[in-house]
Order: sequence, then C-alpha cells, then structure tokens
Amino acid sequence: MDSKGIDIDAIKDWIKQSTEALLNQQELRNYLREQRKARDDINEEMLQEGDRFTELMVQKERLELEREQIIEEGSTDEVRLLEIESELNDVVIESDSIDQTLDTLEEHYRYVSDKITQLND
Repeated sequence: MDSKGIDIDAIKDWIKQSTEALLNQQELRNYLREQRKARDDINEEMLQEGDRFTELMVQKERLELEREQIIEEGSTDEVRLLEIESELNDVVIESDSIDQTLDTLEEHYRYVSDKITQLND
C-alpha cells in the first residue's frame, strides 16, 4: 500500500521487526539477570559447603588429638576410643558428601558461567 509515496506496509514491517527485536533483547537481559543470580547463589552455596568442610576438619583434628592423648596416657577407656573412631568415621562420610556436593556445584557454576559468557558475546 502506497500513500503519497510512503510505503505503509514497509513501515508496518519495520515496526514489527523492531518491536520483536526489542522484546528479544529484553528477554535476553532478563535471562542474563537470572543466570547471574543463579551463579551468585551457587557461589554462596559453595562457600557454605566450604565452611562446613572446614568445621569438619577442625572436628577431625580435635578427635585425633583426643585419641592420641588417650593412647599416650595408656588409658584403658576403650569406650571413648570406640566413640572417637565412630565420630571419625562420621566425619569422613560427611566430608566425602561435602566433597561430592562441591564437585557438583563447581560443574554447575562453570556451566552457568559459560552461558553468561555466551550471552555477553
């Protein structure tokens, strides 16, 4: 359709394409924002797991020290030694669990960071 030398259909197409481009750009911005938040959440969770792991290592050191002291003193407190061994086993199991969780979080963090990098390019 031509009105006084102006192609109205071309203008309509341009408006439609521009609007779609703006909507796509807004969707990408929102998606990028979501991915950055997800990355920050993963990072926070990794820090928390790291803190838990540190606490476990301190607990392990304390238990090992207590066990050594009991043995060095020649104490016959077998019950406490068994308790310490049981607690040390629990620490190992929990630290393995944290280690696996951290591995999973690290993979997820890399995946999300790669997506963010691709969106920024």
